[in-house]
Amino acid sequence: MPNIMMCGFGRGKEAVKLKEKIDSLVISIGLQEDTVTSLVDMNVESCDGKYTDSPYLYVRATSQCEIEKIVSALKKNGIQYDLEWDVIGGFIPREKMVPVLSAKSIHADCAEYGSALHMMSKSGLCPSCNKP
Repeated sequence: MPNIMMCGFGRGKEAVKLKEKIDSLVISIGLQEDTVTSLVDMNVESCDGKYTDSPYLYVRATSQCEIEKIVSALKKNGIQYDLEWDVIGGFIPREKMVPVLSAKSIHADCAEYGSALHMMSKSGLCPSCNKP
């Protein structure tokens, strides 16, 4: 899932126009289903004492190929800002970010879970709730 982060652009009309242009380019290269564009509202300034505004783009994705497609589209369409990119180690979709239930949480209210009666049970089920 590529993420094109717009860092230091603010949230004004120019930033919104640039975001719309980037989103349009993402659609033109067929990556619109998985790509997100983030407006990262922060001050980005040079460290030389002049404090020059230095907005930049940061492209992150799990695939080098996706990054290359995005960077190429940005270059071809004259989007000229400093750009950082990073291939990240992975992505977990929201629907798979479910809590892992432990036996302690499942049996929090079971008085007999872990008791001798439970340990001697042939079924292995909790005597209080009949769950494993």
